[in-house]
Amino acid sequence: MKRLIYSLLAIAVLGFTSCKDDDENDPDNGGSEEKTTISAATLEANYFVYSIMSTYYYWNKEMFNDTVKYEDPKIDWRTQTNTEEYFYDLLSNKDKYSFISDNANETENELSGISTTMGWDYTLTYIDKSNHIGAIVNLVYPDSPAEKAGVKRGDVVYQIDGEFMTLDNYRSKISQTSGVYSLIRYDATTQSYSENVEYSLEAVELTENPVYKYTTFEKDGNKIGYLMYTSYIEDYNADLDKAFQYFKEQGINKLILDVRYNTGGAMTAFRHLCSLIGPAANVKSESEILYYKYNDILSSQKTYSRQNQHVTFDKEVANNVDLKDIVIITGRNTYSASEATIMALKPYMNVTLIGDITGGKNSTMFVLTPDVFTDSRDARVFDKSIDNWLIAPIVAEYFNTNDQTFDPTEGISPDYAINEYDYSDMGVIGDENEPLTKAAIEFITTGSITTNKAATLKEVEILGHKGLGIKGAIMNR
Repeated sequence: MKRLIYSLLAIAVLGFTSCKDDDENDPDNGGSEEKTTISAATLEANYFVYSIMSTYYYWNKEMFNDTVKYEDPKIDWRTQTNTEEYFYDLLSNKDKYSFISDNANETENELSGISTTMGWDYTLTYIDKSNHIGAIVNLVYPDSPAEKAGVKRGDVVYQIDGEFMTLDNYRSKISQTSGVYSLIRYDATTQSYSENVEYSLEAVELTENPVYKYTTFEKDGNKIGYLMYTSYIEDYNADLDKAFQYFKEQGINKLILDVRYNTGGAMTAFRHLCSLIGPAANVKSESEILYYKYNDILSSQKTYSRQNQHVTFDKEVANNVDLKDIVIITGRNTYSASEATIMALKPYMNVTLIGDITGGKNSTMFVLTPDVFTDSRDARVFDKSIDNWLIAPIVAEYFNTNDQTFDPTEGISPDYAINEYDYSDMGVIGDENEPLTKAAIEFITTGSITTNKAATLKEVEILGHKGLGIKGAIMNR
């Protein structure tokens, strides 16, 4: 499919080539008069953005005054002095996720789960009435600087280098690659918080395995599998296989899939996971689990029809556990491929959601770089000077086989709403007494949940989340 995508775009790009050349010296069209202030590399990058967005972007009609012929663009790419600003000016007000980068190598590494990091996943919140911002540590990855220093899940970073984080400085402070981090830590024995914990940390380049934790629990005659999965990365499908081989050997009859911090990822990883979980008969028959709806330009091509643009179970996947019931733990940082997993499995299984409302992203994206586009003679379309640029636009919305999706402004509501940040002791991921896991086990064994919440740490407002990235054609961000 990848090659067909590139070929289709090349047709669209070629359609603009003569216009690009002919208008170069026309002042009314951003020609020589503008060339004195706009570099050739910027114009080439702008042209790349315009060509990609006018062809692939799901809301591409909003770019034009003439939405029938896709003519008369509202913003002329030849007059734009800043490519990044031009890109974001093109985005629909319905779009919170498309992005652009002028450092393709670094971005592609991040999308593959490789980044310079302390090795933690955190959620940013207000922590007091002075509007100070803290980072609640959700996960600490093995062999990371954070783990080696002793940082634990539930710790709250409240100062960096002796300074509080605020709305004005938190982005720069939390993105530092080194510093002294002051933490609040809950002591379960004294049931109180300590504010005297400090660690000196320095970030390293780290590859974080999204198959974070898997184990089993035995409760009231049930053998329950548990999987914490933090990102849909194709390179770790083999690690998913190992987890499900273990589940199969243990003879599980129920599964808890924990995606509360999973912001999405590759469609290939999404398909792989669904195929490991779903009913064996449906997997074997390669039943449809998802399909995509593209813009009118792409939908007119056979390549982008539902017949050719849908996802099925993969019958070649080994270690399918053939389940009828699944409990999925969700949170406000559950996005895209994680939400797609929920929707895809619903027609085939009893799916119960425990946790918080999901983030809300029912769309898919392509990661596109200038170097891969060629014309009918296999010649480059874009100049090498812009090979450092990368665009990831939303290209489609997804639906399950029953034609169901969800409102991205509302997310997917859980069947049982429990906020893990209501608990003073957030527990240990993979432990049966961790609050959300405990609730999931209770539901599996009793059919309901009566778990009492503990007192809240403080009134908090979620500001954001630092999670893993993905690789390839993607379903997140």
